[in-house]
Amino acid sequence: MRAEPQHHPSGFFWLLWILLALASVAQADSEVLRVTPAKRLLTLEGYSRAWQQATLAAEVSGRITEVNYEVGQTLAAAPLVAIDPTFIDLDLAQLHSDQRALRLAHAKAERLSRFLEQEYQRHLALRDSGGVARARFDDISQQRDQARLELDALAEQQQRLQIEQQRLEQQRRRHQPQGPAGWQIVERLVSPGDWVTSGSPLLRVADYCRLLVPLQVTAEERSALLQQLQTGPLAAELAGQPVRCCLYSDNPAFDPTSRKRQLTLEILAPPWPRGGDLLQLALSLDDGGLQLPLAALERAFEQPRVRRADGQWVPVRLRELRDGEALIDASDQLPAGTPLARLRD
Repeated sequence: MRAEPQHHPSGFFWLLWILLALASVAQADSEVLRVTPAKRLLTLEGYSRAWQQATLAAEVSGRITEVNYEVGQTLAAAPLVAIDPTFIDLDLAQLHSDQRALRLAHAKAERLSRFLEQEYQRHLALRDSGGVARARFDDISQQRDQARLELDALAEQQQRLQIEQQRLEQQRRRHQPQGPAGWQIVERLVSPGDWVTSGSPLLRVADYCRLLVPLQVTAEERSALLQQLQTGPLAAELAGQPVRCCLYSDNPAFDPTSRKRQLTLEILAPPWPRGGDLLQLALSLDDGGLQLPLAALERAFEQPRVRRADGQWVPVRLRELRDGEALIDASDQLPAGTPLARLRD
C-alpha cells in the first residue's frame, strides 16, 4: 500500500499572521495620539427681533371711523384705518360742480368763437370789395379777438380746477392710509371714534420676514466668531430649532461699561415670522494651553508626564480633566501635533 502525501498548513498560518500584523499596525497608525491646542467652548445667546419696525401715523386730521387690522395680522391691500372724509368729500363735490359749469361755459365760448371767426372771414371778403363799412369790420374783429381771449381764460381755469382735483383726491386717499404689505401689526394705538391729527400714531408694524439677533461680544469672541463666519453660515438653535446664521452687521461702537461690541446675525430661512426667541450659538475659543487624550497621560508619580512617540518622557502641568481629555499648560517640548505613546487603554 502506498502512503498518502501529508499537507502541512504552516504556510497558511504564516500568511494569516502577516495579515494580522499588518492590520494591527494600520490600526495603531489610525489611533495615533496627538497633542492639540486647548479649546474652550461657550454658548452665545441672543433674542431674535424683526428686521425693521415702524410707527405708521395719520397724515390728516379727523375722526377714526374704522380700524381694519388687529395685533398679529399681516398688512394686505385694505387700508390701515378709515378717517372721516365728510369735509373732503364736500370739497370734491363742489369742485365737480364747478368743473361742470366751466365745461358748459367753455362750450358756449367755443361756439361763439367759431361764429365770430366765420363773421370775421365774411366781413374780410366784403371789406376788400368795399361792401362793408370800416367801423363794422373793426367791431367784428374786436369781438373775435375777445372771444379767443375768453376761450383761453376758460381753458386756464379748467387747468387750475384739474390741479385742485388732484390735490383733493390725494388728500382723500390720505384718509385711508396704507402700510407696507407683508408686515405685521405689533401694536394698535387707535380705536373707532378716536380723534387724530396729522402726525398722530396709528399702528406699530414690523417686518418678520427676516429675523436678526444682536449679540454683545468681547473682542476675543468677536474675533473667533468672524473667523468661523469666513467658512460659511454658522449652525445654531432658535428655540430648539436648528437654523443657520450669517453676519448682518458689525457695529464699531464700543460700550465702555460692558466692554463689549454689538455684532448682529441674520437667521437664514427663518422657521417662523416672530421675534423674541432665544438663539444659542456654540463658539470655540483658544484656551491658551494644550489638550491630550487621557490614555497618553501618566499620573502614577507626583509629577504627571507623557511619553512622546520617540520615547522621551516630558513632564506636564495638569490644569483639569474634561470629557476624556487632559488640559495642560503649554510646553516647548510638546508643540501642537506632537505624537504621543499610548500608556493605557
